[in-house]
Amino acid sequence: CKELNLTTGSFYWHFNGRQALLSAMAESWKTIYGKEVLDELRNSELDDRAQLKEINRLSTQAGYGTIDRALRIWAESCPETQAAVREADRNLLDFVSEKLVNIGLSEEDARVLARMAHACAVGMFAVAPSLESRELEQIDLMIQSLIEQHSH
Repeated sequence: CKELNLTTGSFYWHFNGRQALLSAMAESWKTIYGKEVLDELRNSELDDRAQLKEINRLSTQAGYGTIDRALRIWAESCPETQAAVREADRNLLDFVSEKLVNIGLSEEDARVLARMAHACAVGMFAVAPSLESRELEQIDLMIQSLIEQHSH
């Protein structure tokens, strides 16, 4: 509120209390990162490989990891947020798996690799402050190499 030059009362005018604000935040994150971004990529001119690279690039943009990590911590104590995180994760995993199948992986391998890449990305959000940009690039290259090795 300070940064926006708003009083707390005027801010909460838009919400019926703290829980309504928190629910709106979780819903917004789920919609934007769990659906809208994926739909934009699906409807783009990019091929499946380029879409995979783009979703990886978007997930490493400044701020995304901080929001993702905060929501996952919050989800540990809030069932509503946990449901939003699960739905967004499911949408992302379905998207990545679909792209991996389209480039030649079996459905089973695609799902495992999608889950592994997702777990790696979520973990990187937690350790990113201690990694150098070169290390992050090496991890990304390794994931891309795994994708290439398993696609035909």
